[in-house]
Formats: sequence, C-alpha cells, structure tokens
Amino acid sequence: METDMEIMMNELVPRLIDEGEYERAVEFLNKGLAIDPDNSVGWFDLSYALSQLDRDEEALKACDTSLKLNPTCIDVWEERGYILYNLGRYAEALESLDTALALPNNPEDKSVVNGIIQLREEWQAELSSGKKGA
Repeated sequence: METDMEIMMNELVPRLIDEGEYERAVEFLNKGLAIDPDNSVGWFDLSYALSQLDRDEEALKACDTSLKLNPTCIDVWEERGYILYNLGRYAEALESLDTALALPNNPEDKSVVNGIIQLREEWQAELSSGKKGA
C-alpha cells in the first residue's frame, strides 16, 4: 500500500502538472522533497514546474540535483537543455542535449531521442542564422 507521500508524489503532483497547476505542484514537491530529498523524479518534476513558472534559475538547480541523483536520465538532460536555452546559455543548452544523446538508451526512448535530435538541429539553425546569440 502506498504511503500518503507516495500518493502525493506519484499521483497528485503529476495531475497538478498536467492541469497546469504549477504553483501548487511546486508547493507539494517542496513538501515531499523535504521528506525524501533523494527522490530524483521529484527533483525533475520540480525543475519542470519551476521552469513553467519562468523561475529558470531555481529550475536549473532542481534539475542539477536530479542529475546528481540519476545522471543517466535522458529526460532530465533534455529538460536541462530547455532551461539553459531559456536562460540564453545556448552553448550549455546544446551540451546538455549532446549529453542526453550520448547516454545509452532503451528502445522505448527512441521517440525521445528523435525529438532531442530534431530540437538540437532547430536550435543549431537558430544560432547559426544569428536569431539567437551564441
């Protein structure tokens, strides 16, 4: 049987994020991570919710904490790329995507990998065209 915290982190928080209730998700994630600071998925969810609130510096810290706990999660490296891109740190954003692509991946990661490849190409094109500063 799941504990109250597991229900909060595994059911409530994803539902809040899906519904765009990012402030509430951040509130519950902070409570959950205070109890279970080694929850890499919780840190990833927190990074995503904070990024959606345009709190990208905080989001980057949460993302980096998730990566310290689980450095081989392709989704977290992709999210880190988005956050860095939003912060105007384009070279670091591309490096994060490159790291994601260099990770060993499962067959079920194929669509994620293809999405990262496409995203990287788009960002590289924007940078090369001068639409974004390097």
